[in-house]
Amino acid sequence: MHSLQFTAESSSNGMVERDFTVGDVPGVLWSPAPGTDRAPLVLMAHGGGNHKKHPAMSGRAGSS
Repeated sequence: MHSLQFTAESSSNGMVERDFTVGDVPGVLWSPAPGTDRAPLVLMAHGGGNHKKHPAMSGRAGSS
């Protein structure tokens, strides 16, 4: 069984972005900054030829 390992963290525009791996599979967790009433959002998808942090992917984390 593989465990989740956070590898980096940054924050901007009210969102916290944390890179992680599960085994050798990378991912990104976008969640609201502390003090906001929004639930975390995990996007797990192939970037369609784009990087997982391409604005087309990361922009979804800030919407809703």
